[in-house]
Amino acid sequence: MAVRVIEVLGPGCPRCYETHRVVRHVVEGAKLDCLVEKSESVDRMVELGVLRAPAVAFDGKLVLSGHIPKSEEVKQYLGPRKTVAYVSLVVIMSTVTGWLHGALFA
Repeated sequence: MAVRVIEVLGPGCPRCYETHRVVRHVVEGAKLDCLVEKSESVDRMVELGVLRAPAVAFDGKLVLSGHIPKSEEVKQYLGPRKTVAYVSLVVIMSTVTGWLHGALFA
């Protein structure tokens, strides 16, 4: 399943804004259809268990905390999800094509 919401959490410091910029850059570069949000809510950080800022959460799951991620690190977290979606699509389409071929030409 593709990531729908990416949250960058922190109190509003320069490191948090740089993290937001890096994440947004990766998402735009990969042309992903997801929302990148910057949250300064202490309640939201407590809810997700953030101990050190900046932090990044994908669909409500904390994945990075305590440092500004490099682009490659963000891509690694996004990569497996895209791969799973692609492989699932290929398997489904291959199965449907096989059924159609068998029904029409058997």
